[in-house]
Amino acid sequence: MVACLPMRPYRTWLRLAFCAATLGAAGPAAAEEAQSLSHDAALRLAAERNASLMVAGLERARVAAVAETARRPYVPQLAFETAARENTYSAAEVPLFSVPAGVAQRAVEAVGTLSYASPYGQTVAVAATVTAGLNQASGRLLTVDVSQALLRGGFHGGGADLRQADLDVRIAREVYRAQLNQLLRQTDHAYWDLVYAHEDVEIKRRSCARARAQFEETRENIRRGLLAPGEIYVVEENVVNFDDLRSRAEENVAAAESALRRFLNLPPGAAIEASTAGEAGTVPGAPEADSLGVAAAKSPAVVAARLAVERADVGVGGEVHQALPQLDVFGRFGVASASGETYDLLLGIPGDRQLRAGLRGSLPFSWGPDTARVRRAHLELSQRRSELADAENAVATAVHDAAIRVRAREQRLDLASRLVDLGQKKLDNERDKYKSGLSTLADVVRFQHDLDSALSNASRARVDVLAARTDLLAARGDLPESVQVSVR
Repeated sequence: MVACLPMRPYRTWLRLAFCAATLGAAGPAAAEEAQSLSHDAALRLAAERNASLMVAGLERARVAAVAETARRPYVPQLAFETAARENTYSAAEVPLFSVPAGVAQRAVEAVGTLSYASPYGQTVAVAATVTAGLNQASGRLLTVDVSQALLRGGFHGGGADLRQADLDVRIAREVYRAQLNQLLRQTDHAYWDLVYAHEDVEIKRRSCARARAQFEETRENIRRGLLAPGEIYVVEENVVNFDDLRSRAEENVAAAESALRRFLNLPPGAAIEASTAGEAGTVPGAPEADSLGVAAAKSPAVVAARLAVERADVGVGGEVHQALPQLDVFGRFGVASASGETYDLLLGIPGDRQLRAGLRGSLPFSWGPDTARVRRAHLELSQRRSELADAENAVATAVHDAAIRVRAREQRLDLASRLVDLGQKKLDNERDKYKSGLSTLADVVRFQHDLDSALSNASRARVDVLAARTDLLAARGDLPESVQVSVR
């Protein structure tokens, strides 16, 4: 009987034995170097290390710096000026501090000015001038200038640029939250894909071990004459098929590890291991109406769109008031004194004094450009309102779809678990029939394939439920809070 056996099964057996020995030798070394990560720890590590999220954080800091620069025009300014001058006057042009006509007047002047402009159209400037005459009398001059815009750039619509800058910072925060939300969702899916890949490869390895044992048993039965020699081809094909499935499953493990490493910003050679089991369990979900309310309040896309509407509305107010005519009220008070005179601003002041007040205005020859600016601002506001409505609809749809997927996948998980039980019972029954001679080896092999498929499908169904629950949290916008990742 032994001489009737073909050589190919023996080659297959040797190849499988070599593969098993190789995997057994390499497994412990790789396991010692692997970094074990729980699900929540992996997501927090992604939030800390992911390069794309770091770029988004830097962009957020850049927007904050730009917003700070918008305050530059409203910072009080202190200016200094020092100069030497020489003037020559004719007899008819004798200045306040004079020397004989035709003689050059030389002096050194020092001017200090403190000025401030508010976002609401107020300006204040205080200037002090000290003149030290070289061949003329010295003097001092103090002026105070104030003005208030009444129409363009006044109280109404004033500070629009600062409010828009602050809103830009808040919008950048929501954009960052949206990217964080998406990153955590992708990392979650990659983590559960790795969990499934490991479970699937274990299923395939057990199937390979069972197929090899079956191959050995069949070979021994053929040697004893209990089975026909042709039966070896059935179990050999089974071994090859399971070995192919195992190889594919191990490839999926490597691909899943690579995907998770990419989100965690780890080097390609870093060994990682998922320590959280893919157990879906029974988690009471929030009613869909509650999830819709949370999404309307917390979804980064909706909040960012709402802030963009507010920013555009502020822009409309600013452009409308910038299109008004200029009308300012202003006043000026000045005191000048020569050397040797008493200089007291609170008492009687000898010398020259200036007091000036009035209105200042201007009108453009054409309102076309200003009208176009206002029209552009209104169009932008309409755009942002449409975007807000679209964002609200998109988020509500995402929440609704995610809730449907959670319910459907939980039902499929129950069905997959039942199929595993039925598959095991069918295989046990078929084995008993095979031992009694009422079934064939090919039927046993087929039922083994069915059970392995059911086990793999049940594992996939479990991680699909977990991923669907994460999708619902991501659609609601509170996924970061669920894994204790906060955004300042």
